[in-house]
Amino acid sequence: MKLTFLALPPALTALLAVGLPTLLVSSSSRPAAAAPQAAQGANAFVNSIGVAVPIQSAVPDAARSVANEALVAARWEKIFFPRLQELGVRFIRSDIDTHNLASEARIKRLGAMGVVTQGIFDPRGTNWTGHTPAQAVAMLKRVGPHNMLVEGPNEPDLHNPNYAFVFNGKAVPDDPSGIRDYQKALYQAIKTDPATKNVRVVMSSVGHLPKGGEDIIEFADVLNGHFYTPGTAPGSRHDLKKWRQTFGLKPLFVTETGDHTAVYKTDGLWQPGLTEDVQAKNTVRIPFYWFSQGVQRTYIFNFSDGPDPFNSQHNFGMVRFDNTPKPGFTALKNVIVLLKDPGPDFPAQPLDYSLAGDQTNVMSVLLQKRDGRHYLALWQNINSFDPQGLKMVENPTKTITVAVNAPVAGANVYAPTTNGTTAIQAIKGKTFVVEVPDHPVILEMALTPQQLAKVTKPLLAQVPGVRAPTAPTGMAALRPIAGNEVANYGFETGALQPWNDFGTESKVVSEPVYGGTRAVEIGAGDGKGGVNIGVALKPSTKYVLRATTKLSQPGQSARITAAPSGMPRVNETFSHTDYAPVTVEFTTGTDGSTQIFFWKDGGQGSAFGDNFILTTPDQLKSVEAAIAAQELKPVGLNAVSKVEAPTAPLVAPPVTGGTKNFLADGGFESGALGAWQDFGTGSKAVKEDAQGGAYVAQIGVNGGKGGISLQVTGLTPNTAYEWRGFAKIERAGEQARVTAKDFGGKDATILIKTTDYAPFVVPFMTGPNTSGARLIFWRDAGTGAAWGDDFELLAVAQ
Repeated sequence: MKLTFLALPPALTALLAVGLPTLLVSSSSRPAAAAPQAAQGANAFVNSIGVAVPIQSAVPDAARSVANEALVAARWEKIFFPRLQELGVRFIRSDIDTHNLASEARIKRLGAMGVVTQGIFDPRGTNWTGHTPAQAVAMLKRVGPHNMLVEGPNEPDLHNPNYAFVFNGKAVPDDPSGIRDYQKALYQAIKTDPATKNVRVVMSSVGHLPKGGEDIIEFADVLNGHFYTPGTAPGSRHDLKKWRQTFGLKPLFVTETGDHTAVYKTDGLWQPGLTEDVQAKNTVRIPFYWFSQGVQRTYIFNFSDGPDPFNSQHNFGMVRFDNTPKPGFTALKNVIVLLKDPGPDFPAQPLDYSLAGDQTNVMSVLLQKRDGRHYLALWQNINSFDPQGLKMVENPTKTITVAVNAPVAGANVYAPTTNGTTAIQAIKGKTFVVEVPDHPVILEMALTPQQLAKVTKPLLAQVPGVRAPTAPTGMAALRPIAGNEVANYGFETGALQPWNDFGTESKVVSEPVYGGTRAVEIGAGDGKGGVNIGVALKPSTKYVLRATTKLSQPGQSARITAAPSGMPRVNETFSHTDYAPVTVEFTTGTDGSTQIFFWKDGGQGSAFGDNFILTTPDQLKSVEAAIAAQELKPVGLNAVSKVEAPTAPLVAPPVTGGTKNFLADGGFESGALGAWQDFGTGSKAVKEDAQGGAYVAQIGVNGGKGGISLQVTGLTPNTAYEWRGFAKIERAGEQARVTAKDFGGKDATILIKTTDYAPFVVPFMTGPNTSGARLIFWRDAGTGAAWGDDFELLAVAQ
């Protein structure tokens, strides 16, 4: 299955302008400017790692035709199941046989282990056994849609004539539209069946057909790339920015990448073989590298070797044919052990730090666990193998100083490729001098001395009581409020994290609540304690902390507290038994870090808290108004429980902090379209059926094609943006679309086909000489209307 993807000009992509969560690459030896750096959840990184495993084959590509089911079954029992469980990976990718009951049983068993299968469905025979879209849907229902993702045909334009791709009489490469026809049929079959409509569909891994990829992205939720390198550092052969300009900015999976260890190969494959030690370095660098580039998941090819030591295809594995692990298997397992953090996604907090030293080719990824610990991975992304001498290159380390401007107590340093899960350094203080090699070292930073003391083997235990919400509601999908520094401010995720519990059986409850569908309850055990969260704020700046709270019994007390580092704590005690706001004002210290507490002082009964706001005084009203627009709840000091939603239009003042929204009145709360231009279908702002607030934009009232359009100016060239919002259509079977165009690249479109409000995201990147874009909300031909609400245009963090 291993073949090259996309014949693009080779390019070393050290700085990439698309989706860089925490990429730091510099040729300067001067320290980077100290500033909060965005982090991502450690769990999201672990979920980004996948491996290729043949569900119905015992060995890789070349020998599949001679594999028999008895051999396959034996290797699954002795190798694949136990080794996958040991590795700890949560996603595998495999070609699928819809007629093979044993394969289906394996997919179900993997699902029970917590491993999801991404299955390749293809109309060709032999390896793929020829699947119709209807057969794919039927199989999904049998194995459980939650156990699978669906991928279109594998490299249909790159296989030899023995694997010729033909669909509906259209043979590739003579008629590349055959690929589009199959991807479309597969996508529509899955999305139109109520039992499978939520299954994510990955596009076909087309190679280099001019119209083989661009024409099928409409029929996929996720883009697909195969990014192999010629034995060099990850990403050294592919210009992802140029790739994005062709295929767009939907979520991207790299579904094949990796290195083989047939150093003395005899099959003529263009990719050289590496020693197992170098393969291990790349096996660990690959997921970090592509995660730093905004790739949502990377599948490493392959999990297990075949029997031929001189066949390249048989030696991409992490596990040798005799079931002994290669160094790459052990190294990747160590990374997963260090970073796994089970539980629902949460908004990771930034970390204020800087790097000093020669950072040429040094890359980084910043992660955070739900208990507050940050993890900074650093590595040199340079070649580690000499293809002429067939040996490892001994690259010198680089001395990098990490200076943290936050209340950390120290760091443990790990080198999972060479030293497993045992720390190679334990450093106190807030400045760490680290030797960075050509494979990742990971700094684990604790926020307090108490947390640092907990950082011992085993490093990670599952956080008790963390479960994903079982039935997300509209409120559970609320977006963060610009200007509010508190993550999970209303506990609408259904979990406490990233808040911490201090022994009072604190929990998220569905009643009594003030706004949305959830609140936090503390003190249920009649003890002293509560919840807290740490935040990184601007130094020496005045802030306001406000929460809406109540007690279950009269005569008791609880409080909210702001504890800025290096400054006095500020408390506000309350005793009310109906929801009412409580406010404290404080000034941050010289490093800005602050702990927020919601605390009950013993006694009987519980305390409840909702809608925690932490912002500057000048933004308080706008943050309250933005929350009210989403929850239709009263705001301000006079707000009490059980008050009817306001009937007058609620227009939030412009937000002056946080991420800038380039759309004024994106919720149409002024009662008019404003700067949006109508294209003849009676479009208007109406006071009915709004997603949030009181008004919504309605298009298509008079029938026929049409909608509204807005020209946006003031954007920055070479910058990634996202148009976000909610939309729905009136009648099933019709459709609307949201499109961004005239931004210096190919139009970006999302189709709207649901009759209930659903969120959309239209990603695009401005060209080098473009500072604007046109946004279009359009109803295709039909008889029903369409509605759009809560539009935002935001720059994506680089």
